[in-house]
Amino acid sequence: MVDETLKLEQLIKENEKLKRSLDESLAITNNVTHEIRNPLHALCNISEYIINNIDSLDKSILLKYLGHILKNSTGIKKITDDILDFSKFRAGKMSISLDSVDPLELLEEAVEDCRALSLENVTIELAYEDNYESTALKCDHAKIRQVLRNLIINGLKYSDGKPIKISLGTEKSGGFLQIGVSDLGKGIDEKDLQSIFEPFVRLEKCGGKIGTGLGLSLSKEIIEKHGGKIWAANNLTGGATVYFTLPLLAQEQSVQYYEEA
Repeated sequence: MVDETLKLEQLIKENEKLKRSLDESLAITNNVTHEIRNPLHALCNISEYIINNIDSLDKSILLKYLGHILKNSTGIKKITDDILDFSKFRAGKMSISLDSVDPLELLEEAVEDCRALSLENVTIELAYEDNYESTALKCDHAKIRQVLRNLIINGLKYSDGKPIKISLGTEKSGGFLQIGVSDLGKGIDEKDLQSIFEPFVRLEKCGGKIGTGLGLSLSKEIIEKHGGKIWAANNLTGGATVYFTLPLLAQEQSVQYYEEA
């Protein structure tokens, strides 16, 4: 009787796990279908227009339309990359490759990534906290660059064209670098400060802009795999800041290595 009860409990747990997996798969399908529809329609319409009018199009107009094609296709690529990375993290198959990385160079590269997404006219300010000391990080260059890119793009969405600020500070006691990305938007409801890091969560204040709702969730996975923390807080002067910490190079022994399964 005891064995049968244990087996029943195990079956219930496995059934619940399967249901969560199916729910997550359905959420991924619904989000991807919804988010790629508009950019795909734009690609089709622009391409059709170019084909039908290629002989009469001025070069400057043609370049403008090609820019729209690049922007929309880049957006679709980001969505598919987010889905792939999220699936790998959920399956425990995402590898982390650690190197010595200059945080300032990393920031510059992330900003350039955003400018390549036709966000070149947005102002991004860099501020150094009083406790900041120039030092190297031990991290996965590509994945932390991805985190910064996600946070900057989120900040730009919420700022409605206003400048965003990136701050750098050093936690001497813990041997961590702290980076904050601040926007000048409406802020985040206190009840949402934790939930924004859950998969597929998009706040109403984003104004319906496209995205899978996976950016912050992926960022959380990446930062925690490095042994760091990530959290959000509202600013006293308005807007919100997403902070994260990463171990400094001297603290590499605290970082765990994850290999592709």
